[in-house]
Amino acid sequence: HDYLSARLLGGTAALINYVCLGWLLGRGRAKTALLLQLTLNLLNVALSLRWGPLEGVAGVGWASAVAQWCVMIIGVSVVGRLCPWPAWGELRVRLGLIEPWRALLSLSRDLFVRTALLLSVFGAVNAISARLGPIALSANALLLHLQTLQAFALDGFAHGVEVMTGEAVGERS
Repeated sequence: HDYLSARLLGGTAALINYVCLGWLLGRGRAKTALLLQLTLNLLNVALSLRWGPLEGVAGVGWASAVAQWCVMIIGVSVVGRLCPWPAWGELRVRLGLIEPWRALLSLSRDLFVRTALLLSVFGAVNAISARLGPIALSANALLLHLQTLQAFALDGFAHGVEVMTGEAVGERS
């Protein structure tokens, strides 16, 4: 309960981090996205090693939440610096157009469903592990982190191909 309570405090930051990560990858800034993810994971490890022995499982949850918020601040500042912001009036008009929203939602539907199912499975693994005790929860948390690292490594290739394909289509090449 203490771990979950601490992690929930970082939930908003985690979602905003996903937005920043998606924006950076969509703009072809994979190195910046990788640096943000490395910062998140290294900060999480450092804080977990510091707070885990002192506070137990709750300390590890707090470490994850604090790491999410710190990286969110960095990510939002990076995206804010790189993003070509239109004037407020133009932005309001763009956001009010229905057709681009439909195209975006139809394009993102399958990815959203896949991500929701994947996160549901990860949540179920954590919930079942928590019922089995703190050792099983810790072991499965490590396994899920290793799986996430593997997924990021494989996604790196996919994102690279997506960016190159988008550039080629945009150049009609």
